[in-house]
Amino acid sequence: MFTELCATQREVRLLHGDLHHYNVLFDNAAGWVAIDPWGVLGEIEFEVGPSLRNPLIDLPADPRVLERRLRTFEARLTLNADRALKWAFAATVLAILWPVQAGFGTDLRKPFAAAARSMLTLLDSR
Repeated sequence: MFTELCATQREVRLLHGDLHHYNVLFDNAAGWVAIDPWGVLGEIEFEVGPSLRNPLIDLPADPRVLERRLRTFEARLTLNADRALKWAFAATVLAILWPVQAGFGTDLRKPFAAAARSMLTLLDSR
């Protein structure tokens, strides 16, 4: 899936790469600001993934929540929700494989796996 998505990208651009709930903050002087960018090149559909798998709010395991978020992004950003879901799934599987250093940060493998299972449920239903 990842290889097919890479080969068929359109309108590649510079993306934040880790745009999710905790990386968008409100600053009194600047307004809404995205922080901690990774600087990824890709199509806009790739950018949706972190917001779909963010386990810290404990909802990505519910396919209905994922579907609602996808539809919101699709409507607001005029993007392809199917491609966004595929990118999210591929990147979430990759995130499960990231090494975890004991005592450093939060082990996100289990919540990422739960999000990936929900994404797969949605992919299978399309």
